[in-house]
Amino acid sequence: MIDNSGYVFKGIMLTISGIIIAFFPGVITWIFYAVGAIIIFGSGCTYISSLKEGGGMFFGSLIAAGVGFGIMYLPRILTVQIPLIAGIVFAVIGILRLIKTYSENYDGNKAVSTVGGILLVLSGIFFIINPFKVSTVIRITIGIIMIALGIFDFAVAHAIKQRNDNSQPSVVDIEVNSIKDSHEE
Repeated sequence: MIDNSGYVFKGIMLTISGIIIAFFPGVITWIFYAVGAIIIFGSGCTYISSLKEGGGMFFGSLIAAGVGFGIMYLPRILTVQIPLIAGIVFAVIGILRLIKTYSENYDGNKAVSTVGGILLVLSGIFFIINPFKVSTVIRITIGIIMIALGIFDFAVAHAIKQRNDNSQPSVVDIEVNSIKDSHEE
């Protein structure tokens, strides 16, 4: 018997996370805001409580508050920076592919390599020009992939359950399945 509860749990978590990421992006942003606010509140409480003991936690509280504000601003940074970095990488790879295609010792299909290089450069430029639209597409794509992986885990759990239901017990009942000795007839 194989336990399928891990697959069921993973399927539930992936499906819920995928739905939240793909279709409710505000939830993720609010989670970052809440965590940042908790850190800022905690650093303020730490500073206030350290005033009774001489106030030695001022700089630690300032650093913690800075980390809290950074966490609160992180969703906006990720929304812009990931598509920009991907756009730069795509553009550079496309330019390098075009350069390699038209070098003297290139042995591959020049038409396919040229089209691939141009598509990479154009997609890189699009990523750089429209980072917010690209980040939305990336977010929805990641969410849908997570949902698909969750569905796959549910399918694996179902297959394990069917296999367990159809399996023979590993303990053999001697009285039902008796084997005759060679001298008994």
